[in-house]
Amino acid sequence: MFKKSSISVAVLVALGSAVVPSMAQDQPQQLERVEITGSSIKRIAAEGSLPVVTMTHADIAKTGATSAADLIQLLPSVQGSFTTSQSVNGGGGGVTTVSLRNLGSKYTLVLLNGRRIASFGTGSAVNLEQLPLAAIERVEVLTDGASALYGSDAIGGVVNFITRKNTTSGEINLSIGAPQRAGGKNTEFSISKGFGSVDADGFNLFGALSYSKLDRILASQRDWTRTGIIPFQDSTGRNLYVFQTSANSNPPNVTLRRSGGLDAVGPFAPTLVTGGNCGANSGSVPLGQACRQDYANTVDLQPATENKSAFVSGDVKLPGTFRLHSELLYSLASVKAGFAPPAQTLSLAVGSSLYNRYVVPALPDVGVDPATVTRATVNLRLLDAGQRASDYQTEGTHFSVGLEGDIGNWAVATNWVHSQTVQKSDLLSGYTSLNGLNDLIAANSYDYFIQGTDASRAALAPAVLHIESGKSTSKLDVLSANASGPVFKIDGRDAMLGLGAEYRIQKYKDMPAPIFQGPNVLQPDYDDLAVGAGWGSLPVQVKRNNYGVYGEFIAPVLKQLELTAAVRYDHYSDVSNAFNFTADGAELLPPAHEGNAASRGTYKLSARFQPVKELLLRASAGTGFRVASLDDIAGALTDAGVTGVPYACPVGAGDPLHAGCEGHPASQQWKVNSGGNPFVGAEGLKPETSKQWSFGLRIEPNENFSAGLDFWAVRIKNAITTVNESAAFADLARYRNLFAVTTESSTGDPILTLNQLPLNAASRVSQGVDWDVILRNKFSFGALTTQFSGTFMTKQYVDFGFGAGKQSSLNQFGPEADMAIAARVLARLTSSLQTGDFTNTLSLAYRPGYTDQSYLAESQVVALRNSDGSRGAFIDFSGYRVPSYYKLDWQGSYAYSKALGFTVGVKNLLDRAPPFTIKTTGGNQVGADARYADVIGRAYYLSGTYKF
Repeated sequence: MFKKSSISVAVLVALGSAVVPSMAQDQPQQLERVEITGSSIKRIAAEGSLPVVTMTHADIAKTGATSAADLIQLLPSVQGSFTTSQSVNGGGGGVTTVSLRNLGSKYTLVLLNGRRIASFGTGSAVNLEQLPLAAIERVEVLTDGASALYGSDAIGGVVNFITRKNTTSGEINLSIGAPQRAGGKNTEFSISKGFGSVDADGFNLFGALSYSKLDRILASQRDWTRTGIIPFQDSTGRNLYVFQTSANSNPPNVTLRRSGGLDAVGPFAPTLVTGGNCGANSGSVPLGQACRQDYANTVDLQPATENKSAFVSGDVKLPGTFRLHSELLYSLASVKAGFAPPAQTLSLAVGSSLYNRYVVPALPDVGVDPATVTRATVNLRLLDAGQRASDYQTEGTHFSVGLEGDIGNWAVATNWVHSQTVQKSDLLSGYTSLNGLNDLIAANSYDYFIQGTDASRAALAPAVLHIESGKSTSKLDVLSANASGPVFKIDGRDAMLGLGAEYRIQKYKDMPAPIFQGPNVLQPDYDDLAVGAGWGSLPVQVKRNNYGVYGEFIAPVLKQLELTAAVRYDHYSDVSNAFNFTADGAELLPPAHEGNAASRGTYKLSARFQPVKELLLRASAGTGFRVASLDDIAGALTDAGVTGVPYACPVGAGDPLHAGCEGHPASQQWKVNSGGNPFVGAEGLKPETSKQWSFGLRIEPNENFSAGLDFWAVRIKNAITTVNESAAFADLARYRNLFAVTTESSTGDPILTLNQLPLNAASRVSQGVDWDVILRNKFSFGALTTQFSGTFMTKQYVDFGFGAGKQSSLNQFGPEADMAIAARVLARLTSSLQTGDFTNTLSLAYRPGYTDQSYLAESQVVALRNSDGSRGAFIDFSGYRVPSYYKLDWQGSYAYSKALGFTVGVKNLLDRAPPFTIKTTGGNQVGADARYADVIGRAYYLSGTYKF
């Protein structure tokens, strides 16, 4: 299904006996000079020295993919991408990305027709939701570092979406689908048409419109995600519970602070202490004297998405060989993601109506003298406000205009790109104004101890926010020029040279809504905050420019041997920051230049050796470097929520950090801040540098068999990353400098805070092998094409450089903040049988099991399960193995005529449930991980295509 330019002796040995005799003689082909992803030199299309996976328009149709994001995730070389499921916690921003080699999206460059697209934030990662499949002719994926050609952010590889060109054909597509279970219906429609031929008419105009809509699925609509309290067994057969709940509950829990040096008391739920239960809310369960919220059934399993796009391109023939080309892409992507109702710690005034009504009657039962109580706080869950739901909208505008042609034997081109991505989010439900809530409480109009009725929801409604939470704009301008052509001959063969230069300006502006900023120097008298959200966001307005020059030389030293050398020099300026705040946000300083400027040269050497027609050997080695993103440098230190699970305070009495633990429960979810590193010199962020190599081979003894294998490795030094919370809390001595005492916005109390700031890790290593085998058989009843492709990772780790040593995410939860997993093996087997006008395709995807997230007893996540089914004591737990997973898809298509065709398909044909997991990261879903398995279940789709 996917053609890959790569190779292997091992496959030759293992499969050589299975080669099917040639069914037809090789036919001569007329080749034209084209641009190949991974090279700056236009040349005759052929197997190059770098591995490139190509997915044609027909290949894309056979996958059943409905978006660019779905399509890219099918490749075994893709790991570590950001998925829409991760927006179901308020932090995903409604974006999906692509990551090659599990290195992360920031190391993978996404192009449209070989040109850069504005990122969704301050780095270079592109939101794939804004790319229209309707206009795409093919996708080329370079699975090798390409910094020497494309610049610093192509360390992991390049994904190039190539649109249709110089076509007069038209096409209409309509598709509908739905899962077997509730929710998740989808509709797609697209139309495209080309007009004119550049050669015959002197022009070509091509346009495409597309629309898609995907309904949400609630976690409560699937058995595997409907609750966070799940019985399971470990590898020894021990009966356990995963107890993924929250201390922010309904009814609320209370913590009391007392005078005279007495310890704090709580948390306890007054309604549980006095009434013996956690109320009528089925999602609230007792834990000691507290109530805990089983929030899992209130979140989205799959967010609702809606994408609209319009693409138009034009080519005009000019005198001589020159052409003027231009393209415009406009897209609007919406992701509506919802998660648990707002959770917040709030002050409860001693002596207030609610305090006297609920807390005072419970004090004798918890052994507290009312006279000693000085302060009270509540851990609240505002169910009456509904799901915290946001509509994340990404509006993309991408314009390119350029001139290309030939001067003598040289192909020359110049191009200008202006690309812009605007992101905003509208609060749909869930979040409330703290002032509005307090006003209702003060007027005795709302009682958050009694929730869940129509009357209580109506009473809270005036405080629920329906506003835009903020808007950010990312702009990219690129001016480029390049030329390529022969410079001399070697034994009659042209040695080719390519030269190029580009200049880029990147700008980013983010303006949070006033309620998400709170009081600061820009609005010192503002005192409101959004209950259930962070507080203290600050505006950002930054820019940076860079230029790069590069050259590439291809030398056919022998008829069978071709050597390629590429070099590039890049210079990045420091970051210009218009909103330069002090660390506490209390003072606005004059605009400043922050971070370090960086310059570096990179190279790429590669060789292509074809001793016989049927065998190709190739190898490459190169370097790369990547500068910190704008946000890594100039991002303001702001509230990023709380830790994913509770932790015991790691600081002992007498330590200055212990002030952030006093008055808090012994174990709780602590505050998390995130921000940039604005320093210069040795204290600032250094550029990441990389070295990578690959070697492989491909055998194609005839048109019916092709096999390849590629060995590859990437080593990154000074990798910019963040430490995950579990590692930081488990080893305070090593990560002490990441902790601070800050102020809890909702109560004004000191609180221990983990600052997840970017730092230069010692190194990051990813290494493995890719393989692919294509077998074509012709029978009396039809033609069968089978492809088996995959990636086997032999090494993957990060070393933060604090003395902790190598920490791997290979088949286990990783050490970085996202705690992602690198699968050792990803494999895909596809078989397509064409019989007359019918084509049937089966696709099997496989990924291995892995070691799940670990927990300490104080996290209150894993507990013993007693013989009567009741929950026992919480325990330290590690080593749970998530089972391996496979998924089988089927598609059948029928060509009614040359113009009209129909397709029916079933995704997850065997209705495989996702493997059970006890993870708490990667979205708010509990029980399944949508990053690594299909959480939807069996789904059907039907589509029709009309060509004109």
